[in-house]
Amino acid sequence: PWGGASAWPRQPLVVMLRGDVDAGTQFFTRLDELERHPNRDRELLELQYQCLALGFRGKYRVPGRSGDRSLNAVRVAAARFLRDADAEGAPLSPHWKGVIASDEPQRFIVPIWVMALAAAVIATMVHIGLSMGLSSQAVELSALVRALPPPARADITRAAPKVDAPAPPEPEPVDFALLPEFKAEAPDDLRGALSGTESVSLAKLVIQASNPELFQSSRPTLTPGFEPLVESIAKVILANQELIGNITVVGHTDNVRLQRSNPLSTNQRLSEARAETIADLLVRAGVPQERIHSEGRAETDPVADNSTREGRALNRRVEVLVEKRL
Repeated sequence: PWGGASAWPRQPLVVMLRGDVDAGTQFFTRLDELERHPNRDRELLELQYQCLALGFRGKYRVPGRSGDRSLNAVRVAAARFLRDADAEGAPLSPHWKGVIASDEPQRFIVPIWVMALAAAVIATMVHIGLSMGLSSQAVELSALVRALPPPARADITRAAPKVDAPAPPEPEPVDFALLPEFKAEAPDDLRGALSGTESVSLAKLVIQASNPELFQSSRPTLTPGFEPLVESIAKVILANQELIGNITVVGHTDNVRLQRSNPLSTNQRLSEARAETIADLLVRAGVPQERIHSEGRAETDPVADNSTREGRALNRRVEVLVEKRL
C-alpha cells in the first residue's frame, strides 16, 4: 500500500534503519549549524535546501498557518546563504538602450506664407459669395415691400372682459362596503382568521391566525385548511370586479432569522414567497393575474409581540389590499 494507507507515516525509513526518532528536529539543528558556517559544507547546505524545496517539513508539520510561515522563513534563509555574493545579475534585455541621435525639429513641408495666402484667398471667396447672396435677397425683399398696399387706419379691437365659467360640480364619491361581504362569504370555522379595515377607496383584509397557525415558522406554504378562506375572498372579488381595481398582496414574517440551510435565506424573501402563495391561490380561483401584485415586508411591520409564540404566529400574516373604483 502507498500514501496514507502505508506504514511509512507511522514508521519512517530513518526509524527502521537507524532507530532515530528525532530526525525531523536534527535536520533543522544541522541546518542552523551550516548557516552559521556556510563555507564549511556548501554541498550539504544545498542538499538540505533542495529537501525543503521538495516539501520536507520535519518539526514544522503542524496544523495551521504558523508552521507554514516558519518553514518558509527557514527556506528563504537557506537560499540567502547559498546565493553567490560575487555574482552579477544578467540584464533583462540585451538591447535595452535606444539609438543615440540628435533631436531635429520637424519642419513644415509647405511654407507658412503659402498657407496664409491660401487662407486669405478662401476667406475672400467666401466673403464675395455671401455678399452676392445677400444682395439678391435684398432686391427681392425691396420688390415685395413696394408691392404692399398703402397703409389704412388700424382698427383697435378690445377683447371682452373674461368671465370665469362656473366650475363643474365635483362627482359624488361612490361609497360601497366590501368588508361585510368578505366576512359573510368566509367559512364559519375560518371567519375569525379574517379581519380588516375599509375606507372610501381601499379595503384592507388581514389574514392571520395563531391556533392553528396560518404559516409555520420559516415556511412559505399555507397551512392546510386555510385554502377555503382565500377562495371566499376571490369569490367576492369576482362578484364585484366592476367596482374593484388593482389588488396588492403583502406578506409578513416574525423576527426569527432563517437558518443557512433554508433556500430562501432571508425574511424578506420569505415574506415575498408567502405573498406569492396567496396571490397564486387567488389566480387559481379566477381572479385575473394582471390585476394582482405581490410584495414582502419581512419583519418590519409587526402587529403582535414577537417574544411570545402566539405573537410570532400573528405576525406571520398576509394582507390583501383591494382598491375601489370611485
